[in-house]
Amino acid sequence: MSDYNNYSKQQLIDELERLQAKQDTATSSRDGPRLRHELEVHQIELEMQNRELHEKQQELELARDKYADLYDFAPVGYLTLDNQGKILEINLTAAHFLEQNRSHMLDKPFTGFLASGYSQDFLNGLHQTLKTDQPRVLELQLRTKSAASLTVKL
Repeated sequence: MSDYNNYSKQQLIDELERLQAKQDTATSSRDGPRLRHELEVHQIELEMQNRELHEKQQELELARDKYADLYDFAPVGYLTLDNQGKILEINLTAAHFLEQNRSHMLDKPFTGFLASGYSQDFLNGLHQTLKTDQPRVLELQLRTKSAASLTVKL
């Protein structure tokens, strides 16, 4: 069997076409050469698929990195919450506003960062949004680590 790792994409296509043409003209009834031939064809096809998957993986990694940069370094604070109001994701700007390390905020209830008296407004707004699928604007006060108050619109 050949090592097709070092073949270019065009070389793989050419080799595949050559092997397929060879199979069409083969008249031998012995199974050994035929099986070897089929294995080579499948090996080339798998190598081509592997390269395509690798290219797509690289494209996805670039898109993910671009998204991460846009999300993390945005001038606006972003949070992603689950249906119960737990923080699933938070960008660096939001963590900075709250004077928190974002790793300490993940999987914590967002209500823990609200100033006294705002938790129920937030929970009501969250449940109404989930129930009706209509976005709502809430004006809430957040507590920072230094106990300062920060007014935000969600």
